[in-house]
Amino acid sequence: MTYPSGREQNELLMESSQSQIFFLRTFAELGQRQLDPAYSLLIYDRKLDKVSSKFRSWRKKFAHQYAVNAGESLKDIAKFSGHVAKIAKVSDGIPARKLTIIAVGGGSIGDFAGFLASVYKRGVDLVHVPSTWLAAIDSSHGGKTALNVGGAKNQIGTFYPASKVILVRELLFAQDDRRSFDALGELAKIALLIGGSLVRRLEKSHKHGNELLWDFLKDAIAAKMSVVRKDPREKTGIRQILNLGHTLGHAFEAKYGWPHGFSISQGLFFTIELSEGFGLLKSNEADRAMSLLSHLGLTPVRPQKKFSASELTTLLSKDKKSDRAASVTFIALSKIGKPQRVEMPIRDLVSEARRQGWVR
Repeated sequence: MTYPSGREQNELLMESSQSQIFFLRTFAELGQRQLDPAYSLLIYDRKLDKVSSKFRSWRKKFAHQYAVNAGESLKDIAKFSGHVAKIAKVSDGIPARKLTIIAVGGGSIGDFAGFLASVYKRGVDLVHVPSTWLAAIDSSHGGKTALNVGGAKNQIGTFYPASKVILVRELLFAQDDRRSFDALGELAKIALLIGGSLVRRLEKSHKHGNELLWDFLKDAIAAKMSVVRKDPREKTGIRQILNLGHTLGHAFEAKYGWPHGFSISQGLFFTIELSEGFGLLKSNEADRAMSLLSHLGLTPVRPQKKFSASELTTLLSKDKKSDRAASVTFIALSKIGKPQRVEMPIRDLVSEARRQGWVR
């Protein structure tokens, strides 16, 4: 990434969907942002204390803190009232009009803190400081928050963009290699959706892991926000294309307990095969899409433990993209850079999953 010179040398600022997005090189710069410790509630992944000593030093400036364990259990609606009761005590004394919730962590923490900010005191200011690549490239942007109900992901939520998203290179690079690999599925997704120069640059890139993700982070965010701005509250259906790879990806995540990004990458492989098999995607485009995933280090898997037809049907019926029990809005590809929304019977998806080796 190229940085401007002079006073802005270490910072890029991007306006998008009510959020200011900052790109910072070092964690020390995070202390220079307009984040007032006196009026902020810091909600953070407690594991970060072990990941970054610089984060640990920075967070000690905040009088009001709430440490959480990251993961889907944090988003369980049944546990939400308990969290709110504790947070009310922790943040006691901060006027609602001045309160800022700062979420430092991955996607589950961003979802939890974002939903909390949208409803607590009828809405307070929100800042995201993503600590994982997956949150940095995707979930921190666009304003969607979500909690889980009865084991089904993201059934309750709001649209509540953060006022600021602060991306710190030093914090993101502190992750282990598995975290960078997990984000490649989302990077591949946005590339297949947008196509054009983003795909060509990825195909030519020889970078890997953290360096690759940082190099393409600004472009990936801008690409996502170009879609979000056309349909910020999912009223027209345009924003649904961002669900590419997610319909089966969420089922894989629920069945196998795989990380979200890896599950989405497998959902992309499924989508490419389906799109070609249904005659929507030409063979040469399917080959190029598969080659891009391979170039990024992603490979298809076929686990020995397969779905039963009824099990997959149930998971697909619960997915938030299902408009009716018998069908789902599936995002296919007609060309790289040209997604296509298809109202698809769930029985057809199950049949295709059986053909691809996912259903016994």
